[in-house]
Amino acid sequence: MLLSMKFPASYRCATTCCLILSLAVANGTKAEAATRRIDVIGHRGNSGEAPENTLVAIHQAFDRNADIVEVDIRSSADGTAWLMHDGTVNRTTNGSGSFNSLSDATIRTLDAGSWFNSVYAGEPVPTLTEAMVAARDRGGVLYLDLKETGLESQIALSLAASELPSTDLWLWAGSNTSYAASLHQSFPDSKVIFGGTESQFQNPGYFANLRNIGVWGFDVAFGSLNAPFVSAAQSEGFYVSTYTVNDIGNMQTAINMGIDGMETDFPGRLYSLFGIAAIDLNGDGEVDFLDWQRLRDNQRRDLTGLTLAEQFSFGDLNGDGQNNHADFVLFKTSYIDQFGSASFASLLSPVAVPEPSASLLLVAILGPLSLVIRRR
Repeated sequence: MLLSMKFPASYRCATTCCLILSLAVANGTKAEAATRRIDVIGHRGNSGEAPENTLVAIHQAFDRNADIVEVDIRSSADGTAWLMHDGTVNRTTNGSGSFNSLSDATIRTLDAGSWFNSVYAGEPVPTLTEAMVAARDRGGVLYLDLKETGLESQIALSLAASELPSTDLWLWAGSNTSYAASLHQSFPDSKVIFGGTESQFQNPGYFANLRNIGVWGFDVAFGSLNAPFVSAAQSEGFYVSTYTVNDIGNMQTAINMGIDGMETDFPGRLYSLFGIAAIDLNGDGEVDFLDWQRLRDNQRRDLTGLTLAEQFSFGDLNGDGQNNHADFVLFKTSYIDQFGSASFASLLSPVAVPEPSASLLLVAILGPLSLVIRRR
């Protein structure tokens, strides 16, 4: 073969570059309208397609490339933390009554799936511990909307039982500064999220005061979201997300404001906006052999200490700090979704390099030699 023959190093290098370039041209696809990648936050799981606040909704959200899953929690009469949005079980189960008045045994008997679709009949109400185990097993973040105060001890017990890293836990404090401070004190390694007072952000000391009590980021209702707030908060080092956005046009509007994350009932819909930008590792506007090569070459590389952008450039597609098999699967899935399985097969297949003709060999050998002679 051509590349194995004993040509001058300069010729071998040029030939290799031409080969890689030809592969890129042959397999590359232009990202005409790629959308900037942000965090996908599944609101109550994949609640647009599955019963909210259930394990099936959590797993479906991660299946659809959610980075974070938001759930609501309340306490039972026995003091156990469970996933439930409403103050009663009437809307989302086959039972009735105030959630706080029900025993764990009673909650265990409830059907939390049939109200949504008969396909989900018998889906149980999960405990917080079970939800944390699901997030841990999927390598994702769990974001808790605490529907009542005083749940710190239950959260701590569930963290210990589930072995979910506390760094993978987000806690919504609403607009209650005292509660935000308390949550940060109880869970200093977790992320405390604030929202509801963003209209006051131009007041002196607004960001500094929130930073001092341990607030890490903001989650802002889409109707209250505005670009000046997003820019100001991020310039102060805060994370900014918005909720709950299901319309694709509104999703794009929010992304254009510069947000970092978005809650949606349809995480797959949001993820689909990123298109091939989600696997364009070298950022050249194309997904091709060069991106695939970068993914392979950086497998098992130590990404500790790198920024998210740097991690992504080295093949960490799912944001877990590693370039591993999960990223290969994500690349393959995204590529096939965009360009088809045949295109992916061509990406992997070796390119046949024709044996050089005698005239080509003479040009390859004598060409560089003639340049050397001329220089002398």
